[in-house]
Amino acid sequence: MFTVVVERDPETHWLVGAVVELPGCDTQTPNLPTLESNMQKAIRAYLSVIKDWKRITVCQKNGMDYRRGKNRS
Repeated sequence: MFTVVVERDPETHWLVGAVVELPGCDTQTPNLPTLESNMQKAIRAYLSVIKDWKRITVCQKNGMDYRRGKNRS
């Protein structure tokens, strides 16, 4: 579960949502239903990138090719 802060942009009047626990995970839309949907997509994408980054880091530390999951020769 994540904390999402929602504010209205004073210039565009769009809603801006940001996940407190995930720096840089944010989106903006003209309405709340779209904001909810876009926030869910942004969170999934953010977590996917973190998962891939961790996998690559572990493979590199263990001398493995992260694209194939095998030891580098």
